[in-house]
Amino acid sequence: MRDKHKSGDQWINRARERMKRRGTEGAFSRAAQRAGMDTCAYANHVLRDPKASPKLKRRALFAKNTGCRKRAKRP
Repeated sequence: MRDKHKSGDQWINRARERMKRRGTEGAFSRAAQRAGMDTCAYANHVLRDPKASPKLKRRALFAKNTGCRKRAKRP
């Protein structure tokens, strides 16, 4: 039987390798910085924006699926 985490890690590793190969690693984070937001807030903003490009929406969804979680604010 396959471990769910192991198969889950495989798709993310393949995605990271594709981003490195294409030179798009960190592109969404840079766009978020230019907008003056953190990555998760910018992902939410992009997904609600009807004028956002399909490529930017795909990147926002990827960011939300791989790293954005509700976090408690730290004092």
